[in-house]
Amino acid sequence: MVTEDERAHFEGRDAELGSLLLAWGLRNNVPVDGPLDVPGMDPRWIARIRSDAFEADLMIFYGPVIDVSASRPSAPEPGYFVGGEVGLSDERFIEMLNDLAAAVAGGPDPGWLRVVQR
Repeated sequence: MVTEDERAHFEGRDAELGSLLLAWGLRNNVPVDGPLDVPGMDPRWIARIRSDAFEADLMIFYGPVIDVSASRPSAPEPGYFVGGEVGLSDERFIEMLNDLAAAVAGGPDPGWLRVVQR
């Protein structure tokens, strides 16, 4: 069971990453929803990163836990992609966001995403 102190720490870190996500979203024209007032199993922040070539949903959960699901709608053969991390640094989070932005712009799939067959 999570104590109130642990919950406050988790929410604080979620807010820190959420602030980074909001600033990154503004610079990259990516809509961001959050902070969402939700139970612990639902995402606190959501960003939908889209282009014709690549689509990704990035979610920040309590913890903080980062979860990403993505696909290439124009080339669905390999399936879809999933990935994420727990307790990452600010620098690593921005790196992940920039990897997704590069994929949306037509670059390679982020190496930290793994393919899940359909």
